[in-house]
Amino acid sequence: MLCPTKALEESAAGRTAVILVNSPSTSVGDRWTSLWNASVLRACTDGAANRLRKRLLTGEPTALPDLIVGDFDSICDETFDFFTAKGVNIVKTPDPSRTDLTKCLSLVASTIEQRHLNVDRIVALGGLSGRFDHTLASLQSLFLLKNESALPIFLADSNNLVTLLPEGTTQLEIDLTKCSGMCGLVPIGQPARRVKTSGLQWNLDNDELQFGKLVSTSNRIVSPIICVTTDSPLIWTMEFLEYLT
Repeated sequence: MLCPTKALEESAAGRTAVILVNSPSTSVGDRWTSLWNASVLRACTDGAANRLRKRLLTGEPTALPDLIVGDFDSICDETFDFFTAKGVNIVKTPDPSRTDLTKCLSLVASTIEQRHLNVDRIVALGGLSGRFDHTLASLQSLFLLKNESALPIFLADSNNLVTLLPEGTTQLEIDLTKCSGMCGLVPIGQPARRVKTSGLQWNLDNDELQFGKLVSTSNRIVSPIICVTTDSPLIWTMEFLEYLT
C-alpha cells in the first residue's frame, strides 16, 4: 500500500529520507523544516546548500544535512567552507549526463541500503517549480531511480505531490483531509496501453493514456483507497495543501 499523504507528515518522518532541491525559495514554503529535522537521513543538492546555510545563520532550529551532493557549479565558496567546517559529508559527482537531483537520489538510496536504515520513503522537496526543463529533469530522475531503489520516491512542493507508479497494480491510501482531491495520471516518455483505476471520479477501464490522445489530468479523488493498474510506468500527481503551505 502506497501512502502519498504520509510522505509529508512529521509523524512519519522517522522512516523518511529527505532531499532539499535547489528551487525557488517560495516553492516549498516555510514548514519543510519540521519534516527535515525529524527525518532519518537528510541530503541536499549543492545549490540548495546555499539556502540551507542562510537559514542556519538566522538561528532557525534547522538540522545539518548528512550529505551534500552535486557537481558544485552552484554552491558558493562561503557555503562550501561553512559545511566543511561542520564536518558534513560533501560528495562531488561531476557526471554531466545526470542532474544533481538524480545523483543525490542515487547516493541517498545506496546510503540507506549500506547503513541498513529503517526508511520507507524518499522525499525530494522542490524540483517542480522554476524552469520547465528542470521540472522535466526531476520527472526523469524518478524514472532513472526506479531500477536503483525499491523505495517510493516523492517530489513535493507547496502545491504538488508527485511520484512514479510502476507497471502492475498499485494501491494508494489517501488522507482526504490533507489534499484538495485534484489528481492526475500522466504517461511520460511512452504510452500506457492499458490503464484501469478505481476510486477516481473519472475512472479508466483498460484505456490507453498517451500524449496526443487521452491524458488523465484534472481528475478527482473520491475514495481514500485508489487502485491503479497499468502496463507502463505512470506519473501520479495530486494537489497537496495541508503540510507545506
